[in-house]
Amino acid sequence: LSKFSSDQASVGGDDLDDASCATTPTLVSTRSDKEVPITAFQRYYHKIQHKPEVNMALFPHATKVIIDGIPPGWVSNLDQLKHLEMFQMEKGCILDINELFFPSDKMITSLHKSNCVETTEISSAENVKFQSEERLPYFQFDSLSKLRLSNCAIGETAGLRGRPKNKPSSDSFFKGPTRLPPMSRFPNLVSLNLSHNELFKTKSALEGLSSLPFLSSINLSHNRLTNMDIVFLH
Repeated sequence: LSKFSSDQASVGGDDLDDASCATTPTLVSTRSDKEVPITAFQRYYHKIQHKPEVNMALFPHATKVIIDGIPPGWVSNLDQLKHLEMFQMEKGCILDINELFFPSDKMITSLHKSNCVETTEISSAENVKFQSEERLPYFQFDSLSKLRLSNCAIGETAGLRGRPKNKPSSDSFFKGPTRLPPMSRFPNLVSLNLSHNELFKTKSALEGLSSLPFLSSINLSHNRLTNMDIVFLH
């Protein structure tokens, strides 16, 4: 999949800010301060032209996916690809790796929150803690062996370190259950390329990789890492 170039379409005198990191398109009026009414069809046409949804559920048997220059927010249901062997994304701003690869986690978090609400109404703090530590069926890419996420502006806030266990305080369990580092959910990964990103903490770059027994190639070049001392402490 590659970002296609198209003629600038005029819809009610509006133009689109085409930034790769933008999660939602922004319409900016450039010709007149007076608002021009836009029909529902024009809005729909504008959306599919400037922010089409790449629904991976339509390709359940895909084994190789290459995405170049397409904003990650356009890609949905990536965890429907049960047979994915190679995934490559370049020139796309990844704000949250978990949202890209594991969108079904949102449903699990929602169920967890619902369970916690019910638990607080009928039981004690010890039972709340039990609910928060309950193991939930997280999806993982068992067949993926090659992963390349290059030039994707991946930084410290992209979710590489997962989410630690929550303490049973008054409101912490509402944040959801423990979330594993995303890289640990590619158990058969052989090659990982995270080059040309914005990582500057070695722990973030390597989080979850110790649980990958077949990993033989890691490319972290052109990041902002200053040392790799932590790698040799184990």
